[in-house]
Amino acid sequence: MDFRKILSLVAIIPAQAMIFADQSILPVALPTIRKSLAASDLQAEWTINSYLLFTTLFSIIGGKIADRFGHRFTFILGIFLFATASILCGLSVHIDMLIAARAFQGIGAAFVIPSLQSLIAFVFPGKSRGKIVGLSTSVASLFGISGPLIGGYLTEELSWHWIFWINWPLALFSIVISFFFLPQTPKQKTKIDYSATILFMIFATSATILFMDGRGWNIFSIATIGSIITTIVSLYFLLKKEKKSPHPFLDLSLFKNHTFKAINISIALTNFTLMLGMFRAMYFQTTLGYSPSQAGLITFSSGLGLFFMPVVGGFLSDRFGPKIPTSLGYIFVIASCIWLGLESTPAIVPLVASLILFGIGISFIFNPSYTTAMKSLPPSKLGIGLGMISTIRTFSGTMGIAMIGFGMSIVANHALAKHATARIASIDSFSFIHFAMAALMTIAFMLTLIFYHRKSKHNLPEFPGEGWD
Repeated sequence: MDFRKILSLVAIIPAQAMIFADQSILPVALPTIRKSLAASDLQAEWTINSYLLFTTLFSIIGGKIADRFGHRFTFILGIFLFATASILCGLSVHIDMLIAARAFQGIGAAFVIPSLQSLIAFVFPGKSRGKIVGLSTSVASLFGISGPLIGGYLTEELSWHWIFWINWPLALFSIVISFFFLPQTPKQKTKIDYSATILFMIFATSATILFMDGRGWNIFSIATIGSIITTIVSLYFLLKKEKKSPHPFLDLSLFKNHTFKAINISIALTNFTLMLGMFRAMYFQTTLGYSPSQAGLITFSSGLGLFFMPVVGGFLSDRFGPKIPTSLGYIFVIASCIWLGLESTPAIVPLVASLILFGIGISFIFNPSYTTAMKSLPPSKLGIGLGMISTIRTFSGTMGIAMIGFGMSIVANHALAKHATARIASIDSFSFIHFAMAALMTIAFMLTLIFYHRKSKHNLPEFPGEGWD
């Protein structure tokens, strides 16, 4: 490997690591931030979900800008936006300012993410690409699982502001190296269905607001009814338009492939369930009484499986097919959720053990699913297919934050109405949501197995959908 390629990889990895870590570093600091900025539980949740929502909304646009102006330009622009937003997050003196800055961060991430794999593919063609992707993802994942440790330490020893300010050194380093050593990629004239994009944005935003803010609305209020109507109508016209669009970003014909259905069910509902991590990090501090650094260490344990188990999952998938590791993954996640539902105030050892089991299960589901996706799609559909999976995954995370919080608030309010203490109400809601996630993952497990066993009786059309490639 020549020196310039090494420096290209050195430019990419810090940015990837920064984005991975940012998703896991904030939840541990949220109780402190909430107290510091006098924020409500809902506002604290919005600091997470504004980032996820805007990443979802702008990922399509980010990909198109990368195609039109080059992936290096978009990559550097995204890092700059992300780092600038990080400074604004750290300077926030009001919770609304922090929520807005987090949304700005999400736009930056939406510009960086589509360019990462394209740049790696361009710099490292051929057989070395797989190894480089694995190396960059492993290093970034290490930062991701270390996020709770870093967040807990900075929050407790310095200030929560530092969890955002530490992004700038990484960003500056990545920008400088990228500017001098990342190659220019070919620019393409791509098409985008603007009306479908706007419909998707309206649908995703209204659905998220409905479940986030709707918990405080009257069920027959104008806001509730208006949000429901907006969500349903925008989704209806989006699906109707995508069926006829020559350049869709949601190619619905792919869902005629039962394997593709199974993959999307696995990835979407698993990522939905993965959002439990945000609520756990707060619960460990506010209800179980752990400090930020202790909560960070406990939360860190759930990420161990995500770092060490992909190799095992990949081996099982290559040897026996995706059904074996995916089935084991579902069993582990379901067992972990039932465990924490039954023991919602566990001692430290069983708590850590259940979280490790959860992380192993997540890894066993995700990795074979992505590998199978690449094998199940024809080459002309690979770009749009993987783009759809990425969008569905991000959106499911957004809805996970919204709907898990919605469910927990209903249970907690019901418990408080029965004269329970705030702590008991929190424990009840924690138990309920883990049982609910166990049930959801059981349904997902059954559907996944059904679709994996069915054979598609059609051939996917070979024309390239341009919404994602």
